[in-house]
Amino acid sequence: MALITDSGLIDIRDLLPFENDLLETADKERVELSAKTGLAVEEVRHQVEIELDRAGMEATSAGIAGFGLRNVVVTDTLRWWMHCHALYLIYLEAYGHQLNERFKAKQLLYAERGAKAKDTYLERGVGVVGNPLPRPAAPAIAAAPGTLAAANYYVAVSWVGANGRQSGLSPLTTFSANGLNTMSVNPNVAPGAATGWHVYVGSTAENLARQSLAPIAPGQVWVMTTAWNAAGPSFGAEQQPDVYLQPQRVFPRG
Repeated sequence: MALITDSGLIDIRDLLPFENDLLETADKERVELSAKTGLAVEEVRHQVEIELDRAGMEATSAGIAGFGLRNVVVTDTLRWWMHCHALYLIYLEAYGHQLNERFKAKQLLYAERGAKAKDTYLERGVGVVGNPLPRPAAPAIAAAPGTLAAANYYVAVSWVGANGRQSGLSPLTTFSANGLNTMSVNPNVAPGAATGWHVYVGSTAENLARQSLAPIAPGQVWVMTTAWNAAGPSFGAEQQPDVYLQPQRVFPRG
């Protein structure tokens, strides 16, 4: 799972199942979707930070307890809260432009859903991981000697921890093979909790398959020396919360 401090937590495509005409509405009402999704994430982060403070795990006690915002994992319920809050902000602005009652109804709907999502999330507590793995930046990809089949390839990487759990996937990078070359993949500097990394390659953005059999050592460049393995494992085994924090209490996972 991603961390709440990672970038790119909301993709506009994540919101389309909620509202099929979202893109059309945003274009017509001059609502900048990326700005609203970014603001939604920041506001939810702030609320989670307040909950950490109430749990005695943030601010002055963070160094003692060992948990801060960088440890918070984005669970499905937290992501639902972010999505609802983003849609609330989008329709709040859309309503403000023309005072359209349909947008007012949408604003109220997502305010209510967002409040429910927040309550559901906090009922269990803030999920944190002891050795957080931040989402990698997009890897550096370069051509190398080889004979990879001519095609456009999509590439992403993830950090791997000592327990085999992975960070969120990096942003996608593309590589165009011409049949007379292959790709080398180089991630950025590994975070302290990473013991290795995996590389995922696909012929589309949707069919990424893991190409590394075992975690690659930090600092090592990976070169694709075989044909693309479409049957490789899909992305999984993500980091999970170690504990769930509630005000003045810590509940072990399970």
